[in-house]
Amino acid sequence: MRQTAEISSGLAPAADQPGSGKPNKASLAVLARLLPFLSSYRLRMAQALAALLLAASMVLLVPIAFRQIIDRGFGSTDQIAASFLLLGGLAIVLGMAIVAGGELLQMPMLGAHVNDIAPDRARGAYNGAYGVNFTFALVFAPALGGFVYERMGADALWWSCAVLGSIGALLFATEAARARRSAAA
Repeated sequence: MRQTAEISSGLAPAADQPGSGKPNKASLAVLARLLPFLSSYRLRMAQALAALLLAASMVLLVPIAFRQIIDRGFGSTDQIAASFLLLGGLAIVLGMAIVAGGELLQMPMLGAHVNDIAPDRARGAYNGAYGVNFTFALVFAPALGGFVYERMGADALWWSCAVLGSIGALLFATEAARARRSAAA
């Protein structure tokens, strides 16, 4: 209970509060009070650190690959190919981590959105319709995507996905803005 009171009253001592007239001394010791709250998020912090290290390594490796191209030209293709193969592999791993994280966040957030927009008396019907819609997409999307890919080619498939995804994002953003306006009113 004491920790909650400290957090709600602010982490900075009274002397460091704005308007107190005393100089604000930057001290990281204040952050030590957060450790009890952060201990339950060890796995997430480790994952965030791993993603940060991966991103930092990409930032460091890309200039090395380009420097090899500039310094050695395109004549020594083995080293250049190895550098870009490594970069490509890291980019794929990073991209898949981002996609997986997005998918992990998408499912509970969309379910919560359905619950938020549903009237109390029809919440079950809304969740059922959402579940049927999602299952319908899982069943028929591969067949439809295969048909479009076979008949019209990969470009048509990816462009149609981009257009339909953009329309879906626009509709979702429009609905979210409407919900915010009605909640504020």
